[in-house]
Amino acid sequence: MAICILVVSVTSGCAGWFNRSRHVDPVILEQVRGIGAVRGERVLSSDIDGTMEITNVFVIDVEGESPSGALDKAIDALTARKWSIMIEKRPIRVQMKSLNRDTVHLTVAPFDKIYLETAPELRGMIDGSDPGAKNFVIVDVYDTA
Repeated sequence: MAICILVVSVTSGCAGWFNRSRHVDPVILEQVRGIGAVRGERVLSSDIDGTMEITNVFVIDVEGESPSGALDKAIDALTARKWSIMIEKRPIRVQMKSLNRDTVHLTVAPFDKIYLETAPELRGMIDGSDPGAKNFVIVDVYDTA
């Protein structure tokens, strides 16, 4: 009888191991949302070596005056919310790390309407021809733990 209990215990433990997922803390996601007006949001999931990695993608209007101005403004707002720059490839993108949670990273880039081609669910939320789109950034947030 003890053997059966052990087998069930090991099996249920393995099932939990195969279903791991990495989610970003909702408090950190609220920090990111706080840098401007969220115009679109989606959640992507991908299986990486048996772990489901969740990436939260935001299109945010930060009221920049140009794509590079929007990127600068977003970075300033994120820095004020305890994010630090890890990799800087301006004016294309910047990768940052949360100082509140070491394993949470994000990439911020000026919005490009090409994102509407790869994320059709955002089309209903964002008009890619909107002249205000130059004020937008796209932010991908993920946990590496």
